[in-house]
Amino acid sequence: MARVNLKQPNELTGEARKAYEELEAAGKITNMKLVMLQDYGTYKAFMGWYDSWGSLVKVVGQRAATIYAHSVSTTNGCQLCSLFFISDLKELGLDPNNFETSENEKKTKNSSSSWDSR
Repeated sequence: MARVNLKQPNELTGEARKAYEELEAAGKITNMKLVMLQDYGTYKAFMGWYDSWGSLVKVVGQRAATIYAHSVSTTNGCQLCSLFFISDLKELGLDPNNFETSENEKKTKNSSSSWDSR
């Protein structure tokens, strides 16, 4: 079986090395991120998700953004993503199977299900 030949952290250079050092200092290095750092463009594209998430939270708030993200994950059938956002809902004190949404949260949540028909 073919395997990816991973560069070790000390073999990373340039922006990849800098990103690794920042992740390490923050205690946020994972195997997945180390694999993506093999190609800095891939890593940068992945990390752009965090910028998008931050923008969404600024517009609708943490709770509504989490409800929305969970709804998108569920609609798309991504079990891993769904489990991640279930954990986030619980951190907000919400029962993922039974919680009330505000009118704005309901609109945000329902907008994700409209993607299902595409």
